[in-house]
Amino acid sequence: MLAFMPTTETDTPTRLRLTLDSLAPTGEAIGRADGMVIFVPFGLPGETVEVEITFRRRSFARGRLLTVITAAPERVAPACAHFTVCGGCDLQHMPYPAQLAFKTGAVREQLIRLGKFANPDVRPCVPSPRPLAYRNNIQFVVSGQGGFGYRAEGSHQVVAIDTCPITAPEVLEAARQAVATGPKPGTGLEVRAGLTGSGRSAILRRVPVAENNPQAVLDEPLSETIGDFEYRFAADSFFQVNPFAAGALVAEAMAAADPQPGQRALDLFCGVGLFTLPLARRAGQALGVEVNSDAVDFARYNAMRGGLTEHAAFVRASALAGLKLEAVRAQRWDLMLVDPPRAGLDRPVLDAMLALEPQRLVYVSCDPATLARDAALLEAGGYSLAYAQPVDVFPQTRHVEVVARFDRTSVSER
Repeated sequence: MLAFMPTTETDTPTRLRLTLDSLAPTGEAIGRADGMVIFVPFGLPGETVEVEITFRRRSFARGRLLTVITAAPERVAPACAHFTVCGGCDLQHMPYPAQLAFKTGAVREQLIRLGKFANPDVRPCVPSPRPLAYRNNIQFVVSGQGGFGYRAEGSHQVVAIDTCPITAPEVLEAARQAVATGPKPGTGLEVRAGLTGSGRSAILRRVPVAENNPQAVLDEPLSETIGDFEYRFAADSFFQVNPFAAGALVAEAMAAADPQPGQRALDLFCGVGLFTLPLARRAGQALGVEVNSDAVDFARYNAMRGGLTEHAAFVRASALAGLKLEAVRAQRWDLMLVDPPRAGLDRPVLDAMLALEPQRLVYVSCDPATLARDAALLEAGGYSLAYAQPVDVFPQTRHVEVVARFDRTSVSER
């Protein structure tokens, strides 16, 4: 029997004994009582559990797992002593192959339920080379005990931690060194490191400068080597948190795009050129569109370092503004790759993409739900979903990246 300590209070707590029968795309287990669906984090199908109801609506509720009365055979001991408390990981109670199978199924379910695809081709999730110790950054809060921690999910309470198994050891060590300089309890800090590039020193950023530590804020560029290229980026800009799995993500995106010599590729939300550079090398010409000016500067630098100055160009613009540029609208685009934020594509952006009529679209998504929504709109706009390839960039969590390929259909096929 496994016991889980309550982490929040409710005005009228209700305890139930449930048998769990399936998993939702959120990673929560599902049980049923009195005609109501109950979502239970950290549970597994086949388990008998005791839960406390924390949220209720007419047809569903959410329950906090108190006790596992009968555990599923596949349940494993989590790698982290703070699992279920810190609000970070969701799936450490599942063996890694089961995590991959769950993510494959979650992508398929979202495409069927939200995208209305009858039988989508969803390929098995590509594993991360590192299921643990993969994160190249950590955001934390200085705790009152002179240590550091994470804020509990749905709370401002700081959960003090002594380690984080999904974070790279060098990042954790930098976090400990940062706390040792004496910032006040409650101070929010962030540490990042380049784990695979030529410059691997950890960088501390967004740190209030203490009187005894005037050099607390550093803003030096970092670098990661992904596939054939080394990417330099600003310490305060976006980059993949798992550089070890990012290589698989790029490889799957290139396989989906299948760029051929002499083709032109358009890369929206291109950042520092993660996909633009391999597209340019394979196709011959690629244009990246990115709204962040620092990212565009680094993208150009990365292209120069990769010997692609004549093949990869970048413009600073939002995705919609970039798509409306005359130089973009007047060009024939064989391939288009998009890597939007979690919210997916705004409808005006999607319509402007369709107006360019590329032969192939590759959609890199970090949220299967918004991918499914946008996939249905792309299908209605004349593109068929060839397949979806999940890639596990976020082991031990419910999150997953997906590379989806869409091919333009002929008028007779619509």
